[in-house]
Amino acid sequence: MKLLLLIGFIYGILSMIAGGLQTKNLGLQSSILPNISMFIGGLIISVCSVFRIFTKAKALNNISLILFISGLAVIQTAAILNGIDIYGTIHIKHHIIRLCLSFLLIVIFLQVRKSNL
Repeated sequence: MKLLLLIGFIYGILSMIAGGLQTKNLGLQSSILPNISMFIGGLIISVCSVFRIFTKAKALNNISLILFISGLAVIQTAAILNGIDIYGTIHIKHHIIRLCLSFLLIVIFLQVRKSNL
């Protein structure tokens, strides 16, 4: 089951790469805030996924769950802001898919948490 947490870790790493590359290639068309937010959200998710794999303390796992959900929310918000900055609109289907993926990651995180306690 812990192997499934690698999905969260990889999602976080890919979000960090996307935020970092977008910041590096920053043109006049977008602001830096969504890109840095994407990087920070990815970092939070990656750290929480690794932390969840190696710890069994219940109180610490509750904190990591809150941080994990916060990281997903930061990434979702950054994606919306980035879309508005670059394209001037929100692509609803894209964000619904991102939201479904976020819920799936939360379910995986909770299942791994439940199996270890």
